[in-house]
Amino acid sequence: MKNFVTQGTLHDMDFGFSDEMFELDTIDVERQRDKNFPATSFQITGPQAMIWAIIMVMAMIGGAMMPLVFMPDWMQKVSNFSIVKWSIYALESGIWRDLSFLEIVKPCGILIGIGLLCFGMGSFLLRRSEA
Repeated sequence: MKNFVTQGTLHDMDFGFSDEMFELDTIDVERQRDKNFPATSFQITGPQAMIWAIIMVMAMIGGAMMPLVFMPDWMQKVSNFSIVKWSIYALESGIWRDLSFLEIVKPCGILIGIGLLCFGMGSFLLRRSEA
């Protein structure tokens, strides 16, 4: 592209571009990219990548990417294992589904149970790694 424009190969016309205009300092380009797109300035590796992948799958099957209403029946059944589904359902229950307090207890209880289970597993693994 640079040669095409700077050499004026289009009917031997001079467009007034110089070679310096096409030389980009890679550090400036990376700095500008990091400023405009902060998500591209870091890399997730190791165990964090696995956790990120799990969260993304839970978001996809839990209704964060596409509402559960539009999913096939089998996927709606699989979504019962997603924390995201119960989080969205608990928020919807209190905001616009007009469910009673007893109907809201189920999703909130599931979320509290998952939180306690993960807290217990984390405590156990932390204690084991310190010993």
